Amino acid sequence: MKSFVIVFLIGLYLMIGNFVHSNVEDSLIKESEILLKENGFKDLKVVGINLPYTFTFLFEDVETNIFYQTDDGNSGSLEVEVKHISNSVPLIGILFSDYKYIVSIPQIGLLNLMNQN
Repeated sequence: MKSFVIVFLIGLYLMIGNFVHSNVEDSLIKESEILLKENGFKDLKVVGINLPYTFTFLFEDVETNIFYQTDDGNSGSLEVEVKHISNSVPLIGILFSDYKYIVSIPQIGLLNLMNQN
C-alpha cells in the first residue's frame, strides 16, 4: 500500500509538472512573438518552441529555439534566451512557483533574421 501511494504521488507530481511546462511553453511562444513584433518582424508567427524540461523542473536558465513561419510560408528557427527572475527550489518549486522569467533574443539572431528577409 505504501509503495502505491508513493507511485501515485510521483505520477501526480509529473502530471502537474507537464501541465506547468505546457503552460510555460505557450506563454513563451506568445512572449517571443511580441518581442519579434517589437523588433520590426511583423510578418512572423511563432509556431513552436523547444523548451527543455530543465527550465521547468530544475529552474535552469536556458538557451532554446523558437520556430517561426512567415506570411509567405517560409519557416525557420531562432535562438532565444530564457532566464528565471524568481528564485525557487528545484523540483519543489514546480508546485509553488509563479514562473517569472525574461525572454531575450540575442542581437546576432536578429541580424541573421534581418538578412534572411
